[in-house]
Amino acid sequence: MPELDALEQDIVKTANELGIGPMGFGGKTTLLGVKICAVNRLPASFFVSVSYMCWAYRRQGVTLDAGGKIVKWLY
Repeated sequence: MPELDALEQDIVKTANELGIGPMGFGGKTTLLGVKICAVNRLPASFFVSVSYMCWAYRRQGVTLDAGGKIVKWLY
């Protein structure tokens, strides 16, 4: 369906303009793809799947020396 194709492309384009990037570290690519389909189903069998990578590594930390240089990466 052309409407669903346009919606898929719009979602990917919009999400990739947010600057979230892989695992929330920032970047140009947040979504690789979106798949939307129209099928006849009972309401009890509707599903949504979201793959969101590992959120445990969204932080970055460093130990700095007196001059402000990075001594050690914490994450």
